[in-house]
Amino acid sequence: MRGYVTFLLVLASLFFTLIVIGASQKPYDISFSKAIAAERTYGVAMNSKEVAAEAMRQGGLEGFGIYNSTHSQAICNNPDLGGQSNPFCFRIEEAKIWVIEGAFYNLATLDKTAFDPEMDVRLYCAPLVSDDMMREHAKQIRAGSLVCSGCKEFNTTANNISELAQGIIDSLPKDTDGLPDYSAAQLPLCMASIIPQITSNLDPNENPDLTSITIDNPLVVSVYYPDFNVSAVSYLPASYKIYEANP
Repeated sequence: MRGYVTFLLVLASLFFTLIVIGASQKPYDISFSKAIAAERTYGVAMNSKEVAAEAMRQGGLEGFGIYNSTHSQAICNNPDLGGQSNPFCFRIEEAKIWVIEGAFYNLATLDKTAFDPEMDVRLYCAPLVSDDMMREHAKQIRAGSLVCSGCKEFNTTANNISELAQGIIDSLPKDTDGLPDYSAAQLPLCMASIIPQITSNLDPNENPDLTSITIDNPLVVSVYYPDFNVSAVSYLPASYKIYEANP
């Protein structure tokens, strides 16, 4: 009988120990899971800005490629074909718009759920980014807001690069020669922050080359993991070069 009672006491003690261990592990498990979630969120934020830069690079090159394949510098120099007034004359300022809109379109239509379906990812162009701003933005995200103060999101309703670029060009006023007045272009912040460099060739009949694309304003990435209330912010700095032709 005494052995039976001893067995019950040992069993009860073991059961109680397991309960205590389980209770003590629960907050540790939660804390550990949140730490993993934080690391995962940070990784998505860092990867997202690299993907965004690559999307802009490809879009800018695609926009330039479309324009370059349908316009010719040789036409500009041929008065029999209308010269500068010919709509297929290669104009550097016009080509820049195609590069800008290509980069912008690719970023605006980027599938942000592909970064991580469990996270909310937003892309912004910012007029100014400082460490204090990033910390404040992270606080805003944790408070349930993904709005970056003073920033603008990359959004478009256009169906393709051509529609977006040609829409901008068609909206420009005409100069005295009936050509678009590119100096009058008032691009939104996210478009105006994309700066392409296009250089003329030594051969006057050869089309100019796209030599670089730079973002003049920081590109901000906001990531929020709602299941763990974890946020992360990363950004590409101003004057970040997303494309440079081989020398």
